Amino acid sequence: MNEIIKEKAKAIRRRLYKGRFLLVAFFVTYMALLVFAMITKLAPFGDRCLLSMDLHGQYYPMMVEKLSDLFSVWSWHGSLGFSSLVQSSYYTNSLFLFLLAPFSGYARVSALHFMLFLKLALAATFFAFYLDRKHGKAHMFTAVFGIAYGLSAYMTAYLAQPMWLDIVVFLPLILIMMEKMLEGASSLPYTLLLALAIFSNFYIGFALCLFLGLWFFVYLISEKRRSVKELAHCTGRFACYSAIGGALCAFMLLPLAEGMKNWISSSLSFGKEMKWYHETEAIVDAFSFGAKPSWEYGVANVFCGSAAIFFAVLFLCNTAIPLKKRIAQGTLAAFLFVSFEWNLLDFIWHGFHFPNQLPARQSFLFIFVILLMAYETILHKKGIGFFGLFAALLVSVCFFFAGRTETVNSSGRIQSFVIILLVCVILGLMLCLKNVRWGVKACSGVLAFVLLADSIGNGVYVLCQYARMTDAKTYVAPEADLSMLTEKYESGNDDFWRSEVTPNFTFNSGQLYGVNGMTYYSSTMNGNLYRLFEKLGNRVYAKNVSSVYQPTPIQDMMFGVKYHYMRAGWWIDYAERIEKTDKISVYESPYALPIAYVANEKIKKLMNNPEKHNGIDFQGKFLSLASGNSVPAIMRAAESEPQTRNATLTQTHMNVKDIDSEMTYYVEFFAKEDGYFYFDFDFTVGNYEAYVNGARKRTGSCNANPIFCMGYVEKGDMISLEITIKGYRSVIRGVSGWTMNRERLEDAYEKLSASGLQISSVSNTKIKGTVSADQDGVLYSSIPAEKGWSVYIDGEKQETYDLGVGLLACDIPMGEHTVEYRYHAPGLFAGVSVSLVAAGLLALLCFIKKKNKQKA
Repeated sequence: MNEIIKEKAKAIRRRLYKGRFLLVAFFVTYMALLVFAMITKLAPFGDRCLLSMDLHGQYYPMMVEKLSDLFSVWSWHGSLGFSSLVQSSYYTNSLFLFLLAPFSGYARVSALHFMLFLKLALAATFFAFYLDRKHGKAHMFTAVFGIAYGLSAYMTAYLAQPMWLDIVVFLPLILIMMEKMLEGASSLPYTLLLALAIFSNFYIGFALCLFLGLWFFVYLISEKRRSVKELAHCTGRFACYSAIGGALCAFMLLPLAEGMKNWISSSLSFGKEMKWYHETEAIVDAFSFGAKPSWEYGVANVFCGSAAIFFAVLFLCNTAIPLKKRIAQGTLAAFLFVSFEWNLLDFIWHGFHFPNQLPARQSFLFIFVILLMAYETILHKKGIGFFGLFAALLVSVCFFFAGRTETVNSSGRIQSFVIILLVCVILGLMLCLKNVRWGVKACSGVLAFVLLADSIGNGVYVLCQYARMTDAKTYVAPEADLSMLTEKYESGNDDFWRSEVTPNFTFNSGQLYGVNGMTYYSSTMNGNLYRLFEKLGNRVYAKNVSSVYQPTPIQDMMFGVKYHYMRAGWWIDYAERIEKTDKISVYESPYALPIAYVANEKIKKLMNNPEKHNGIDFQGKFLSLASGNSVPAIMRAAESEPQTRNATLTQTHMNVKDIDSEMTYYVEFFAKEDGYFYFDFDFTVGNYEAYVNGARKRTGSCNANPIFCMGYVEKGDMISLEITIKGYRSVIRGVSGWTMNRERLEDAYEKLSASGLQISSVSNTKIKGTVSADQDGVLYSSIPAEKGWSVYIDGEKQETYDLGVGLLACDIPMGEHTVEYRYHAPGLFAGVSVSLVAAGLLALLCFIKKKNKQKA
């Protein structure tokens, strides 16, 4: 028994020793990230967190919602509802997400950090594994270049885009399995890994698939000579199993293809002039130690070592590496680099559309190729000649000083000198490796240390210096209160209404707190709903993909918003506060209507000319047409001629006289009747101060509050407004004042409420109830007019239409009716069928191959 235990222990030690450099790659990368976390007091080492930018308002709430309902196909937690399938394919299909499941609040934020660090450490490990398996050598430089991959500029820049990092982790594994498949090994690992990568994130998975096609040809060119028959066999295997890998994800891809039809951002048309994005100086900076990450339309994040250019040139000059391999991989690296800068290739790599900020989201592929070239250069050091070394040095010197013109500050030139000095040190060590007979291990160790220090130093420095952070405890502070309140006030299985968190803590508060909210931010947003929210006067944060709900009584009616969860110090004039905690007050709107009700047929007029009205005016027009009231519920206030200081006015703009000075815009409004008074801003910048009869001062931002309520006013009251703007030469100008008459609002509410849907049961994909229509009309609903939604009246499927503003509607006759709304995800059934066929085909091919092997 003891002998057996000893043998097992020896076997474990042998495996650990064999994989020692993989373990080094993992633990050194992870420890470097922990050092960064401790220096910056990142949770759990302090109060700071990486929940900033899109991770703050977009991705993290999506993750929380996904964990609460793994198999949802439709969600009501943003916009007017959206396809969970489509959103997940872009953001939340990562298997790493399950690591967050046991936690909540501050602990979950801390777990998020450890999960992100795990992805970077695994990327380093798997790249080292790729180098180890590809070249069959356990070498210290496998760990060195693995760490360079895991701490590359792509990883440090896009640490707050966790859904993209899965593909970076899987890439080395997919390539090693692909290459083994082409050499005759099993196709199953490659196929399943490819499917997992596409499933994890379709967007970056698209770039991965393009790269695999390029790498296939590079591999065939670079490796051993093959006959025509062998080439045909390899091409067939690659095409067949790649197609199966994609088909395994058809259950996700086909619904996604249907969902993309609703987006504004989706496009297959280039329609622009050819353009090269950046000057040489900016490109040089991207390859420099300590380069600031690019987040907003900057140059690609490509740093993977200060000697990257040096090693790339040395690779091309290395005579121990076959010429065809040098040409193939060098051409691929050059093509990938050009893809970052040439707008046509940039358009193709990003799924046939131009990315919104966050440039070159496929730059990790370039980093992969460059590091592979660098590793092979060191591995084949015998092929390095003096000409190659000094050619590499010359190119590096020229490159890092080419963009340093006389106008560049001294720090840029000093940075170049430091990089060149480092390259010279590496050159000296490479000379020693090539020529000394003794001390080779010492030289290799010093070279490994220099390269390692460069990668770790850059990674930790860039993260500490530039990583965007927020306060973790502030982010999670309202979570406990909102969890208690939403459990109490959110609708259940036998009723449905919407609620809003105002002002929004994040852009996807509904997903973060389980609220059937309106505010939403996602690249997968329905374009018609974006236009609707914008037309109604709601704030837009990111063009085409977001909307922030601005509470008004009419919008509460249109969308069935019953409760408003308000931060401390905020209130809604027309709603009643029904509960208060330390952080949140709950206001109940008296104007919330059901999700569906019978509207007057006059509402169809809005379908023909919806562009004639905007903002509060559009809201009032909608309400008067829907209720059939001839007298509108809102009235525009009289206003004085605007007065300006340090500015001149045109019909649409305000232009500054002196850009260094502050310009102001002052106007007075006079209420024509009693009611709630609203400002409707055309100004998209600037801060305002507002008064009623010289008192009740309120301040705010024109951008943050494009529609703003001053409270209840009486006929004849003067409401004055002063807007101040600084730092702009010319701005769009304009603001109007409106009074909402309370009596007419309540009259319209009573009419529409009488024909509202009396709900009997609700789920994410089905709503059932009854309606009483006192005349023929339009069954209006605040459900998106998307393919997949259908309406049944008295058991018969109806012909539905878009109400002209992205809302689902159908005609309904007078009388009592049962109504049912059903949702079936478009493309899901066909996608599942294709995936099952692909799985069956894969199993059959594996079975046939196994049988053939047994016969052989």
